[in-house]
Amino acid sequence: MTDHFEQYEGYVTIGIAHERMKKGGINIPIPTMRNWVNELHQLKIHTIPRNTRDERIFSKEDIEIIRFISEAKQRFGNNITMQNIGSMLLENFSQHLHYDPNDSQEQQQGIIPILSEERLKDFLKTELQEINLLKLEMEQSKTKYEEMLRLMPDPIEEEKQRKKELRQHDLDRSFTENRVNKRLREKAEAVWNKNPKKIGVIFKKEDTAAKLEFIELYKLEHYEEEMKKEYDLGNDTTKN
Repeated sequence: MTDHFEQYEGYVTIGIAHERMKKGGINIPIPTMRNWVNELHQLKIHTIPRNTRDERIFSKEDIEIIRFISEAKQRFGNNITMQNIGSMLLENFSQHLHYDPNDSQEQQQGIIPILSEERLKDFLKTELQEINLLKLEMEQSKTKYEEMLRLMPDPIEEEKQRKKELRQHDLDRSFTENRVNKRLREKAEAVWNKNPKKIGVIFKKEDTAAKLEFIELYKLEHYEEEMKKEYDLGNDTTKN
């Protein structure tokens, strides 16, 4: 018996359809393609015909339908069902879609077009509502994401602020050290002046070198203690 579908050029088996799509950059596993085809048939949207060997045979338009399903799933992810995709197919491939209620594992001899205009309207009326809800949810998610991005701090401004704080910290540290050194010098001079060392036999004068050495040693010995007092005082001021 001559297969009716094999009389038409361009019909290929699922394996060849898979290879053609793979060459075009779309690699869909054959089991996945078969599941999609079965789902379309179960939803009474479209039936891929069979040849005399009971193999599904795909036309150019059938391959485009598989490509469309793949792109929809990549775009919407788990948020879209085959039923949702079916309503899209009815919009974009209505002239090609055919459903065969008698399709089974047995050999089939033809495609039975049963999608009437009334059925299309009824199907679209219910299914497009789900698509619109899905689009609305996606828009809301997009808006929330954009709002979250606006609320997030600008990394460039954060880096500027960090550098500014570091510079201010360095300045504060420098001012504190200068203030402590000045205070230590004054204290050291006060201690020195109580009993200064002098040099000379006839004309006694202050030993300047010894004084400078005494001041530096005094500062070195009391620096850590004085710095601690300075920061403790600063913390108390902040608390108040």
